[in-house]
Amino acid sequence: MNRLLVVFLILFLSKTFAERPDWYPENAAEIEADCKKENGITPEIWSQMLSLDLEDTPPVRSVLLCLVKRKTVYRPENGFEAERLQVGLQQVAKRKCDLNHIKDCGEKFCDLEPEDFKIFSIFKCTLDDRHEKCEKVE
Repeated sequence: MNRLLVVFLILFLSKTFAERPDWYPENAAEIEADCKKENGITPEIWSQMLSLDLEDTPPVRSVLLCLVKRKTVYRPENGFEAERLQVGLQQVAKRKCDLNHIKDCGEKFCDLEPEDFKIFSIFKCTLDDRHEKCEKVE
């Protein structure tokens, strides 16, 4: 019985580690809580964001920028990295979006300023076509 439990534990842990790349923080929930608090995100706004309905407001733009920077999904010194946004959306929104679609959105909006508007625009572009370009994952 103990051996069976150990086998299941190993399988569970290997699946968990395989889903989260090394660069993605283990304390993502803590980062989310801090960013939401710092940017005045209410439970209602957060729920709306998790349903992938993004409104272009200063708090939403600020919290997105906070999240992608602290989770290293976006590293300003490296520019936009579509692969990291794909992983970030998979981790939080449980959506795997077409990488070429994300790259297209990144190229389209990578030169926008200020930085929070650029990140918001890339997210919005990616998620506007989510029914065609993204699939749900568990």
